[in-house]
Order: sequence, then C-alpha cells, then structure tokens
Amino acid sequence: MSQSQLNRTFSRCLRSLVRSQHQQYPAIFRPTLYLATQRCNYVTKRKQPSSGGTLQVTQPKGAAKKAVDKLHEEFTLDEDIVHRWVQLKDAQTGKLKEAQTLLSILSTIDRDTHVVRQLGTPPNAPVIVEITTLEALRSRIQAKEASQAAAAKSLRESKPKQIELNWAISGHDLDMKMKQLREFLDKGKKVEVLLAAKKRQRRATPEEAQEVIKHIRKTIAEIDRCKEIAPMDGNIGGQALMVVQKTKG
Repeated sequence: MSQSQLNRTFSRCLRSLVRSQHQQYPAIFRPTLYLATQRCNYVTKRKQPSSGGTLQVTQPKGAAKKAVDKLHEEFTLDEDIVHRWVQLKDAQTGKLKEAQTLLSILSTIDRDTHVVRQLGTPPNAPVIVEITTLEALRSRIQAKEASQAAAAKSLRESKPKQIELNWAISGHDLDMKMKQLREFLDKGKKVEVLLAAKKRQRRATPEEAQEVIKHIRKTIAEIDRCKEIAPMDGNIGGQALMVVQKTKG
C-alpha cells in the first residue's frame, strides 16, 4: 500500500473515531482528537509527487503568504477558533442556529474560497460564528488600511510646518528662509517661525533682531491673504514664535 493510501485510510479511521468521541471519550480527550483530525486532513490534502520522491507540500509563498497571515492576524478563523461547539449566524436572517461542532461546519464549505469567522463569545453559550468569503475579509482589511492611511495623511497635513531662524542670520540665508516660507504658505500650510540665538555663535544686536522681524513681516505682507494668526510669543533677541497662515478667501 502506498503512502498516500495509508494517509487516506488513517484519515477515514480517525474522522470516524472523532464522530463518536462525544459518547465514548471523556471531554478532556476531545480537543486532542479534534486537532489530530485537522492535522490528518492537512496531510491527506498534500500534493503528491508525479513519480517517486518525497511528498511535496503546497504552501502559499511571498505576497500570497502575507495575505493569508494578515487575515489570521485580523480575524479568528477556522481552526484558530478554539471552541468545539459553536452557533452559526444565518447570513440572511441574522438568527442563530442550533449549536453544532465547528468541524461539521468546516466540512460543508469550500476552504479555497470560504472561511468560518468567530464573531463573539457570549457568556454561558457557544461561541458565535459566521461563514464568509475570503474576498469579503480582504476587502474589509483593504478598507481599514485605506482609512488608516487617509487619517495619517490628514494628521500630517494638519501639523504646522516649522522654520527655524537665528537672530544673527545673514541676509542671503534669510532670503532663502523667506522663500521656503512662501512655498509652505502657497501650499496652504500653517507655518511656525521659530527665532532664537544659537549657542557658540555671535549674538545679534537689538537693531539686527528688529531688522529680522521687519523682514519677516514684510514678506508676510507681500503674500496675498497671509497674516500672523496670533501675537508673537516671546522676546525679540531671545526666543520667539510667530505663527503665519493664509486666510481662506
């Protein structure tokens, strides 16, 4: 007898044993027999070699494996459901059917396209499950990921841009910073202009610090519908914050 015939024979015998376990075996042994049956099913469904050699197991790889792993991360499916007795929720009426074994439900579905998904665990009652398609679950994951990406993008866009300036900044560097300020404002961004003296560098005179403020405000005035949306916080020559934004027109 070949290895595949032995596997199938063993599988039939073990499934027959499990069907009668409720009457013949103590409850403590039932989960072990149930899991053994699932393992046996897996073995007998393995792809057989065309000629000689060892058994080859067909398993998802690459992107396909990641997709399967993602489903099991997001949902409790099939053999991941640890309860033997379950209540199936009717897809049309929404009503719960009589309690039955998970194995009996799994035996009725096409495992390539459908899965059993755990919905909830009510107190003092079997766990509630539903039969759904892999495609439906993938669509739910894609919608969730799209929503999360949109929320993250909205958060990034809502954060103000920051421009840091030294009171003793050179004229050329200040012009470059003002160009950056214009670009941010033209994109509709709120901009925080942070001014401070840098350590181990020359401190600006009060007159130089005043000129920096004048230059920034001159640039703001030249930009259409742009203004400081709050009074400057801090001291000229020390640490200061200016918040600038275009008004909606």
